[in-house]
Amino acid sequence: MLRALGGDGAGLAGQILSAVDDMTEPQRAGAIGEVLAETADLSGFKTHIVGSL
Repeated sequence: MLRALGGDGAGLAGQILSAVDDMTEPQRAGAIGEVLAETADLSGFKTHIVGSL
């Protein structure tokens, strides 16, 4: 998304950020959890975050 902010995807990035702004805290937490659950490359990170909760 950071790359999109500097180029052709600026409109899409703006829409994503706007949608996140409109989310409630529980919705944001759920979305973050869903992304983490679907991202195999972050398994160590997930373990660290879950362990710190």
